[in-house]
Amino acid sequence: MYGDSRPTATRGFRWGPVILIAAALSLYLIVTRPPSTPAGWGEDLSAGFAQAKATSRSLVLDFYSEGCPPCMAMDRFVLPSAEVQAALRDFVPVRVNVVRDADTAARFQVHSTPTFVVATPEGEPLRRIEGYITAEVFVSFLKPAS
Repeated sequence: MYGDSRPTATRGFRWGPVILIAAALSLYLIVTRPPSTPAGWGEDLSAGFAQAKATSRSLVLDFYSEGCPPCMAMDRFVLPSAEVQAALRDFVPVRVNVVRDADTAARFQVHSTPTFVVATPEGEPLRRIEGYITAEVFVSFLKPAS
């Protein structure tokens, strides 16, 4: 009358929904896992400024926050790319966590993440770009400032 009239004990267990939920949970955990710091990026701002002054290079500051999906996508797909790594050779790249270093974020007027700022060794901002961008856009962002 209401579907299968066989007793509950004889009906087969349906694995489809269980497998679908497990796959969705696994995908969620993989995608939201924080990526490691991209190669070549420092996290000590004072050391970055000292290195920039010693080598007469500009800094590229990556303002990020933990749990920020666009930041994680930049860390996974854009910053490790060969063309971005090549373009960063002329700079001192430093990551700045906006939660842990709110004073620096305020100094550079960062209101969203990710935000990238090219700055002189003295800390004067030269150029900035906000949000997720492709590797090609990132490289072109760096070129005028180098």
